[in-house]
Order: sequence, then C-alpha cells, then structure tokens
Amino acid sequence: MANFFESGFTVLQELAKLKEKEKKQKLTKQKPPEKNKDKK
Repeated sequence: MANFFESGFTVLQELAKLKEKEKKQKLTKQKPPEKNKDKK
C-alpha cells in the first residue's frame, strides 16, 4: 500500500505543478482570450 500512496502523492504534485503553469500562462495571456478558445 505504501507504493500506492507514494505514486498517488507524486501524481498530485505533478497536477499541482501543471495548475501553477496554467495560472501563470493565463496571467501572461489575458490580452487575447478569443484566440485560445478557437484552438481548443
């Protein structure tokens, strides 16, 4: 079970890093919101 918890914890850390990157990108790319919507 220890391995399961460790792997889950690392996944949570990776998700947190991705969320932080997304927040930074959104703050820097607030000027053109329409272009991002078209791509996604």
